[in-house]
Amino acid sequence: MLTVSTSTDFPALLRLGIAGVALLSLSACTSTTPTDAESPSPPAASVPSSSGSEDGANEEDQAWAQALRRAPSLQDTDRPVVEMVRYIEIADFGKVMVDCLNEAGFPDVALTADGEGYSTQAGDAAQAEALALAEYTCKTQFPVDPRFLEPLTEAQIRMIYDYSVGPLTDCLEAQGHVISNPPAFEVFRDQYPQGRSWSPIDDATAALSSQESIELIKICPQLPEGLYG
Repeated sequence: MLTVSTSTDFPALLRLGIAGVALLSLSACTSTTPTDAESPSPPAASVPSSSGSEDGANEEDQAWAQALRRAPSLQDTDRPVVEMVRYIEIADFGKVMVDCLNEAGFPDVALTADGEGYSTQAGDAAQAEALALAEYTCKTQFPVDPRFLEPLTEAQIRMIYDYSVGPLTDCLEAQGHVISNPPAFEVFRDQYPQGRSWSPIDDATAALSSQESIELIKICPQLPEGLYG
């Protein structure tokens, strides 16, 4: 059985510890924990990426490369022609992918604990191939807006830091969570691109279930408003 977890290095996906805002380097990064298949290289495992962006064409090509890693039986001739539907916000990556893959016939696909990626299970090679094609189609129909793929500036990282040590920590503590002391900004800034920076969300969700984490993040958003203008 193949357990697949995808997040936004984008997604997501927006990790300040849990999910990378890099939103899949935003190259739609996929993280897979396999028992019988090759593990795709990560999107991120998830923190807004501060080191590099890709244009739409590259994002599409990378999504196909991930499909080939997930299902080695696929050939380039199997690559479907897919029309983009619309760009999506980085924070919407997980939900959009879950909805799209559910509609494509994969009802087991669900949001990850951070709410920005998705996880699913694929059984035999035929199922893995069908899932890989569906993921490619969904990522190509709903690519992340290119502005989220740009490297984060120091000002943006400072904005994330100030929000994390201030409003976010206050919100999490108000919900009853104990948050560790933050590092100096310089340490946070230097570690952030590698996804190793301090995160109050990590502290708060360490002992929570996936659903509890999702509900908490709805109350205390991981990233400040206006980060991307």
